[in-house]
Amino acid sequence: MIVTANVPIDYLEMGDKLVGENGLYTSRSELIRYALREFILEKLKMLTELEQPHYAHISEEQQEYKSEKKKYIRIPIEKKSENSKSHQEFKIYKIIKKLES
Repeated sequence: MIVTANVPIDYLEMGDKLVGENGLYTSRSELIRYALREFILEKLKMLTELEQPHYAHISEEQQEYKSEKKKYIRIPIEKKSENSKSHQEFKIYKIIKKLES
């Protein structure tokens, strides 16, 4: 499958340092496939390690989310606590209108 993506030139320049005869990857495509695979595996692992949310302290919007999940999307965000440890939280957004492709 071919996917087209707009990538900042800075990312390409950094990636090009890893590609080529003396690089770790033979092509940009190989580098991008590897980076995407690692990102997806990392996020899937993170999701499986998350504890189930405690629903005792949720807002009305979150209660509605619980009952009508198809109308909402959960976006993972990184949060840093006071002791500088990062942890995963989710921000919940209501889907107003789906864009047609």
